[in-house]
Amino acid sequence: MQPTLNETAAKNNSVCPFLGVSDDPGTALSYPSVSNYCHHAMPIEPVRRTHQANFCLGGTYEKCRVFKTEGKQPLPPEIRESGYRTSRRIPRFLLLSSLVVILVFAFFIIDSRGSNLLNSHQNEEDLNFQALQTITQIAQSTQTGIARTSAPSSTPEPSPTPTELPATPSPTSFPPHQLEIPFGFNPRFVIHKVLAGESYMRFMQDYNTTREAIVAVNYGSDSFLWEDSILIIPMDVTDATGLPSFTAYQVNEPDITVEKLAIDQGADLSLLVRYNDLPAGYLFSVGEWVLIPH
Repeated sequence: MQPTLNETAAKNNSVCPFLGVSDDPGTALSYPSVSNYCHHAMPIEPVRRTHQANFCLGGTYEKCRVFKTEGKQPLPPEIRESGYRTSRRIPRFLLLSSLVVILVFAFFIIDSRGSNLLNSHQNEEDLNFQALQTITQIAQSTQTGIARTSAPSSTPEPSPTPTELPATPSPTSFPPHQLEIPFGFNPRFVIHKVLAGESYMRFMQDYNTTREAIVAVNYGSDSFLWEDSILIIPMDVTDATGLPSFTAYQVNEPDITVEKLAIDQGADLSLLVRYNDLPAGYLFSVGEWVLIPH
């Protein structure tokens, strides 16, 4: 095999003519270095530094088997510098072509978005114009309708105003107090008609109270339960201290107000109103039960 340099140049130079840096085959470092590449290999690769010292730079490169090989072949592993691989460069024309393609693609994207934006603005303007036309037509129609319907109207004659009559007393909307129906406020009471066989224990369990509290609120009670007798039961009361005693009274006349009943029974009006939970001026119904405080 003949080197690319002539034989005279090869004999007068102790450096292998195929040794050079990666970018310049004609220039090689004069000492073993990873920057020295073998340009007789395909691809070019850095030469092991011991091989450079013994052959490439030592004047005995003609004995190198790569030098004597016909054509370019991969550099043998024992000659190639370990840990270094030749970088594959991308040709400049490929880089330029890729850049042009990217720019053209970006231009089309921007152009299409701009067109869509213009179209959307145009559509929005069209919709606004149509809406304005519709509003104008509605306003004109409304004005026309008002003009057609507006006509002089005759003055209405005043209608006679009914004469207000004095209010007559009527039963209050409060439900009348009846037997077995709780009423009152703080505490609530039940007026009960004693049945045969009933005991204080039952009342204590049903109404969460005590025998002492029941006896205390019943005026003149002898603590015995008599059949068909009327019994006042305080609900949720275990200690009747502070409560007055009461008599259960049934209203048997019409037009009896709470004020009149207090006078007739000689009762304290404030206590009568409070424990029966009644408003001022309350009108009793015939047959209604009421607690008379003592």
